[in-house]
Amino acid sequence: SQEEVSTLTVIGDSITAGFLIDGYDDKSDTGVVIFNRADEEIYYETPTTVDCWTNRFRRYAARHGVRTFVNAGISGFRFAHLALMPDAWLPAKPVDVIVVMLGSNDVAFDEPDLFAAHAEEALLYAQEACAHLVVVSPPNNARTDATNLTSMKEADEILTKLCEKHHWEQVSLVDVLEVKSSDFYDDQLHPTASGSKKLWHAFRDRLDLPRD
Repeated sequence: SQEEVSTLTVIGDSITAGFLIDGYDDKSDTGVVIFNRADEEIYYETPTTVDCWTNRFRRYAARHGVRTFVNAGISGFRFAHLALMPDAWLPAKPVDVIVVMLGSNDVAFDEPDLFAAHAEEALLYAQEACAHLVVVSPPNNARTDATNLTSMKEADEILTKLCEKHHWEQVSLVDVLEVKSSDFYDDQLHPTASGSKKLWHAFRDRLDLPRD
């Protein structure tokens, strides 16, 4: 039950980090390091003031007993990063819950079979770092910056199968946002603040988290 959750980390990409939303480029106000590869490559948590779905989740979690919430969203990152460098990205000590929402970048690099392989390897590492893993299928997109080799619907189906195989909890957000609408910025990949709010509401409702 959620009453027992006091430590929570969200692993994700630019959608989790809040890329393009006002304040994203500001300096981190928490100073929390979310990725550290041998002190060569270091990323810090997005400012808590950015109106992304993750920060709405952060405020909600704080009201429901979560003492440590980390938004480990990094623009451009993929399942492949987590599979290859899990120690750099995952919490150093196991946490109660890890939520992973990756795949939006992977699909532009990987055909379905490779997507599945990277996702499974990455999520098995994530499983080891928490008591409970939640896997989130990202929203559909109509990206203008690259061509998707795997569709977001295919990605959702692959993640669904992996979650069934490994008994992970899954939340699919693939159908929540409408492409070519105000849910997205012009690149048709990154949700606006209003699109991100829709993601949070769907995430909360599909996990049956109480409204408050």
